[in-house]
Amino acid sequence: MRLARTLRRAVPLAVSACVGAPAWVHAQTFVLRERFEAVGAHVRLGDVAELEGLSAAERTRTAGIVVAEAPRPGQVVLVDRARVLARLPAGWRARGAAAAHVARAVRPIDPQALCEAELVALEPRLAALPRAVARSAQCAVDAPGTVLVPAGSGQPRADVSGVQLVDGPQRTSIALPGLDGDVQAVALTLRLTLTAVQWCARAPMAPSDAVRPERFVACSMPVRHERDIAAAGAPLPAGRLRRALHAQEMLRPGDVAGPDDALAGDAVTVRAHQGGFAIEAGGHLLQDARVGDAVRVQIGSAGAPALGHLTGDRLVELENRP
Repeated sequence: MRLARTLRRAVPLAVSACVGAPAWVHAQTFVLRERFEAVGAHVRLGDVAELEGLSAAERTRTAGIVVAEAPRPGQVVLVDRARVLARLPAGWRARGAAAAHVARAVRPIDPQALCEAELVALEPRLAALPRAVARSAQCAVDAPGTVLVPAGSGQPRADVSGVQLVDGPQRTSIALPGLDGDVQAVALTLRLTLTAVQWCARAPMAPSDAVRPERFVACSMPVRHERDIAAAGAPLPAGRLRRALHAQEMLRPGDVAGPDDALAGDAVTVRAHQGGFAIEAGGHLLQDARVGDAVRVQIGSAGAPALGHLTGDRLVELENRP
């Protein structure tokens, strides 16, 4: 009888204890940490919180949920409870810190090592330049002092395909691949010194002037356009100038008209066919052209220019007229 009375008193207490237990003891709960250093590009739930109320398989799956992007080196992001709850199904509970302070794990890297990698990658392009082009290259990292990069970053990966082979400074960058496929670009300044042996006019020259050796001198000029490289050290071309040149001005590719070229202002014979007759008159070209091109030609003092085709040396054929 005494044992029965003891059990009757104990059962209500046990039931009361079960009913009064907090709901979060059995619910899915994350306990937010106060600080974390991210190594990869993403911050996952398992990085910033302990997980409770899950099986081992559920814990592994849930821990991989991305809750934020990792900050850049030197910066901090706050991952608060609300941000985490927004990425979880309804019913989750939160404990621990109000927000996790997430920084980026970093490692220092010598700026000179980045520049050396960039210059090594650039060397084959510089070596392929003609001998008539003198060349040198310098590099500097835009950020002064030691460069901080995310921990786990790989070796510098230089892509110099976009570097222009011209004289002077230009901005570029070098890539540092990370663990999660992210890439950090570090800004660099390349300074190329490129000079090429060219031909320069001794004195001012007018359009249509003949290109003769005595009127030009070899000169060393900065490479302003990559097209200038093709003419470096080349023989002086024969022909006539397409444009005027100042004294000491460099002769550029395309400045010389070849033997098959006619220039604006050249005197031509204009031939027109009318019925069974051919009529010829003198005229002047109004544009540069080659044999076979459609041209505009001024005939004497006629008001409007005539249209025809340059069919031979100094001969323009107008369209047949009935």
